[in-house]
Amino acid sequence: MNCLGRPLLIWLDYNASVKSGRASHPAVKGFMLLLVPLLGGSVGFSRMILGVHSLDQVVYGWLIGVWFALTFHFCVHEPLLSTCKAVF
Repeated sequence: MNCLGRPLLIWLDYNASVKSGRASHPAVKGFMLLLVPLLGGSVGFSRMILGVHSLDQVVYGWLIGVWFALTFHFCVHEPLLSTCKAVF
């Protein structure tokens, strides 16, 4: 789950927060988007090759990771930030 969920969540947050400057160039964002599935895919594939997980477990982990990242980014991100700003 974390092999794809965390990089995807970082990319979603980066893509939503960076609006100007050199880091907002479409090539940089596209390169980062390319790294997300490569990182998640390579970790899941290596777990399958090592015999730790089967194919269905790897695919299920990827789906849970994507669900986690999208849910956190679109449902939890703003309320969590506003609560942190209010507390600190």
